[in-house]
Amino acid sequence: MIEFPPTVNHIDLNKFQNNKNISISEVRFKHYFNIKFDRNIIYDNKSKLEVDGLIIPNINNKITHYDNDKLIWISPYEWIYISESNKFQNICKKPKYTYIDDYKSIFDLSSSYTTIKLSGENFINVLSKLTSLDILENINSDYCAQSLVSNIKTIIWANNIQKEIFLTLNRSYSQHLLETILDSSLEYI
Repeated sequence: MIEFPPTVNHIDLNKFQNNKNISISEVRFKHYFNIKFDRNIIYDNKSKLEVDGLIIPNINNKITHYDNDKLIWISPYEWIYISESNKFQNICKKPKYTYIDDYKSIFDLSSSYTTIKLSGENFINVLSKLTSLDILENINSDYCAQSLVSNIKTIIWANNIQKEIFLTLNRSYSQHLLETILDSSLEYI
């Protein structure tokens, strides 16, 4: 497995970690897998969506939890599987298994995505400055949203039990988004 370095400058994060008002950190998940099905299969109500024993519910914005792994709905025929395990690693190792069959494909996008975690008493206030999405209305532990956060396409999901929100985005934009979040958080430190 290739180990990717952190995508954000962690020196900037020191003053924002474990702060009760706003805490910001990068979450280093082991894998991000993109799972796609053929559109014709999705719209056939008789078809069961399954990959390597993983049943995939086709419910808009649904997050399905598998132990510590998460399956996040992206579109009617596409999901992101965020994993700490090696569930699909062997499928993706060999190029011939990138396309599993005519109906579905799995791509390892671990080098393309990262996740920024916000928590603390004021994380909703900080995030509300950066997006027009009503966070409290649209996001909880079972449902996610896709929105622009500081004009960056972001998947937003939450852990309501621990009062944390996660921003999953393309790694190439992570430093810019982090800097924007840090600027928006200054009044809370």
